[in-house]
Formats: sequence, C-alpha cells, structure tokens
Amino acid sequence: MAETITLKSEDGHTLSAYRATPTGAPRGGLVIVQEIFGVNSHIKKVSDGFAADGYVALAPAIFDRAERGFSSGYRPEDIERGRGVRGKIPLDDMVKDVRAAVRALEGEVMAQPEVRQQRVELLRQSLGKGEYVVSDGQVADAILADLTNGSAGQLAG
Repeated sequence: MAETITLKSEDGHTLSAYRATPTGAPRGGLVIVQEIFGVNSHIKKVSDGFAADGYVALAPAIFDRAERGFSSGYRPEDIERGRGVRGKIPLDDMVKDVRAAVRALEGEVMAQPEVRQQRVELLRQSLGKGEYVVSDGQVADAILADLTNGSAGQLAG
C-alpha cells in the first residue's frame, strides 16, 4: 500500500513524503532520498519495490521547501529546472527533512518486535554532479548506499 503523508522537520517545516508499506510485517525501514527530479514516478517505483521486498519505504519531498509537489521527468530542461530548485534550498535544511523521515520510521517501524533490522537505512541518489543530500555522519544511525549499487537484500544482510 502506498500513500502520501506529512512529516515535520526539527525546525517546524512540514513536507510531504511518499510512504510505501509491505503487505506483511515489515523487515525494516528505508528512507529513499530523491534525485533532482523530486519524488517522481521513478522514486515512487523504487519505494514500491522495496515495500514488495518487505520494507517500509519513505521518500521525503525535500524540495517542498522551495516548490511543493515538485516532480519532473528526465529531459534536459527537467535537469535544469531541478538544479534551479535545488539551488534554492540550503543543504542543512534538506538534512533536517531527511532526519524527519528517519525519525518517523524509527518511531513507527523500528519499535516493532518482529523487525530484525537494527536501524533505519538511508538510500540516496545524486542531486546532480555528484552532490548528495547527506554525507557520512550527518544523519544518525543511517547507512548510506547508492541505489545503483545497493539493494534491500544487501542492506538486510
């Protein structure tokens, strides 16, 4: 099942997030960090795939601070538009929004006794030119993995 929920960052900012849940008891929680294209159909499909593998997947709309509901395709003009929106948001604010998603999953998923995973995992994609929303140590208890190199099976190991 998938739905759009509202998160609240530590500075009081509210943002939307795409939440996909498994049909049975969750194996753990994953935060899916968007690319410069927003929480678009690709990010939703990735989230749905991890939910099908047994994880609660949460994709925070970190561009909501500049443009609520931002989502684009992959044409050259979409890339430029995404870079423009990205440029309007300080990195620290995006980290706050990712932390809000981590906290939401910690409270909801990790407290369940049947969850084997010991922490919320964080999956990230580049915001263009190799820039990532978070780097090691910026989000507590999160393992960073590129979607292109990681999978739920590898993370759950």
